[in-house]
Amino acid sequence: MSNLTEREHFKLHPDDEGVDRIEIDVVPRFKTSGLSGDEWRVSARLRVYRKGELVGEKSYTSMEAVACFLPFLWKTLSDWTEGPLYSGERGGKCQQAGCAHPATVTYRLKREYSARGEGPLPPNVLGMPLRRFCAAHATRGDCALEDADENYELLSGTPDRADIPLKDISPSARVDVKVPRIEDAPEAVRRAGDEFRKGQS
Repeated sequence: MSNLTEREHFKLHPDDEGVDRIEIDVVPRFKTSGLSGDEWRVSARLRVYRKGELVGEKSYTSMEAVACFLPFLWKTLSDWTEGPLYSGERGGKCQQAGCAHPATVTYRLKREYSARGEGPLPPNVLGMPLRRFCAAHATRGDCALEDADENYELLSGTPDRADIPLKDISPSARVDVKVPRIEDAPEAVRRAGDEFRKGQS
């Protein structure tokens, strides 16, 4: 599937933000000088990753400086990282946000939708939109419009729901609140929420 025709392209997953891990750490160094003397100094290092690969690094004088600059650095990712960050095809990796495993299942999107859920959209001028996932993320579920099992045509690989790691499965919860009068609803909902949160901790 690496030899794409001009009528095929890998469409970025809507949850993909370009980088999926940010690390900030302190880097010590022992400065030596015959003039001003020797001492330990520190700087702060910011590293950003995509799919397990280091794609950008910057150094600052302190952790505080990095923390203060983070919003600006986020908005200018493309200026100081190695791209393309926003490539669905990059490295043959799974297109689930945060996953760095090799993709083994390839799908064609049947219909495309906008980020706000409008659609189906007209045919893509780039041609057939594809997405690919590792075995653990090949089952997409039935909640979304575009990113749903029903909206994918299998081209290669074998998706299997049994491949989803148990640690990643999070069943939804339901709380029933009964109130004698509608006016009692806000307080009853608040109490039920508090009890639910206690049970989760």
